[in-house]
Amino acid sequence: MLYTSHSIKNTTKINGISYCTSFTQNNMKVTRKIGFYSMQIVSRNDASEVFDVSKLREIVNYIVSLAREDRKWDATKRKFFFLSDVNVIPNNHNVETWIFKGAEHSYRPPLLNSNTLQERENPRELEEGDMEKTHLGICYYEDEIILILEEIKSGINIGRINMYLENFAEDFYRLSGNKLNYKIKHSSIPKENFLEELQKLRRVRLGIVSVSKQLLGSEFLNFSNRIHEIQDEINIEIKACRMGSIQDTVSDIYKKLTGSHENIKKIRVYGLDENNHEIILDTEIIKKIQHIELETDILTGEIDSQEMIANILQILLSYNNE
Repeated sequence: MLYTSHSIKNTTKINGISYCTSFTQNNMKVTRKIGFYSMQIVSRNDASEVFDVSKLREIVNYIVSLAREDRKWDATKRKFFFLSDVNVIPNNHNVETWIFKGAEHSYRPPLLNSNTLQERENPRELEEGDMEKTHLGICYYEDEIILILEEIKSGINIGRINMYLENFAEDFYRLSGNKLNYKIKHSSIPKENFLEELQKLRRVRLGIVSVSKQLLGSEFLNFSNRIHEIQDEINIEIKACRMGSIQDTVSDIYKKLTGSHENIKKIRVYGLDENNHEIILDTEIIKKIQHIELETDILTGEIDSQEMIANILQILLSYNNE
């Protein structure tokens, strides 16, 4: 089939950086789902003890210092991944974009032409596979990392990213003669309806409600003359009793939030699903249901990495500026 087309260039400026993306008319568009996750560095002996995220930066710096072939991690006997690119945003050193690359090898069936149905021998070697990229953006906070991940079936998922980082953390500490005293924990931040997701949780152990400082100056607390040096938002922690759950309490607070109660700004909930996996619900994230539509290369079918990174950065910086 003969394609006649011409290239178009777009330039997107984000945080002072220009991202040039190009596509060809008649290219097919694809939609990518974006997942929201939280990562924390916690003690191996006590998961409630949270370490500074600088420990993750230390491991990432170690990985990128290695030769390309030494960054490889075998997820299965036939599938491998490696961290290919790490870029720090110049105007915001707490924000980075990563690209993982990987492939599935040891599988080389004949090729079949979609037009002629003719078969031919596959020229690639058994050690080779179709390269798949996974793009993500991360933002470092004091004791938490927010991670925005391109979710694609053939790419690397959040669980394997967690395992990849822990694998190289073990290597780093072994080479330095020290014992690794922490582990990396990740949690999902769902993007669906808050109350529906809340009711799916088996237990809600902690709720953090961000309220306006004006609440302190209300008739109830009457601190009106003492709040000018306080930040605009105040966090109130609501903890469940041992083995208890605060689902109903959080549900009531959420209804006040959506009922134009101006003093309540946002809610974050930590709970467990039916499989005892930790889940985070965040009203700010839930507002951002994200699916990105991208152009693909007319010859290879690949998406443009610059375009994907530009989209991920917009989402991440929007969250960072909340």
